[in-house]
Amino acid sequence: MNLYRIFIAAFAISILALIIVLFSYIQALTQLLADTNGEDGELMARNFIRSFLTPAFLISAIVLGLSSLAYRVIGIVCAARNRTIDGGEKAMWIIGFIMLGFITAIVFLVLARSRNMLTAPEMPQHMPGKHTPL
Repeated sequence: MNLYRIFIAAFAISILALIIVLFSYIQALTQLLADTNGEDGELMARNFIRSFLTPAFLISAIVLGLSSLAYRVIGIVCAARNRTIDGGEKAMWIIGFIMLGFITAIVFLVLARSRNMLTAPEMPQHMPGKHTPL
């Protein structure tokens, strides 16, 4: 599987995990609003934390973090290894993936194939330790 397919898979997984995280957060907020019937602040905070830190939220948050890290690293590797773009553009791609990972990933998905950013590094004709047939 090439890096571009892994990038797409990690990006899709991060989007799904983000949807689950946001759904869990909204559900916890609505539960907090429904439970505000004269309780003291400390009890409300405990109820909010209990309803917020569900297994679905925790697992999806971990998956979101790991998949986001994966597609950012893959994007940086693709940009750094590419020989068709110059140094300044490489720096912009790397800074973009570090600072604005989600937006840069969308731009990368759109432009990667059309700008030939997915070329693999050229392999040398003769690798050390390998004998070429005569």
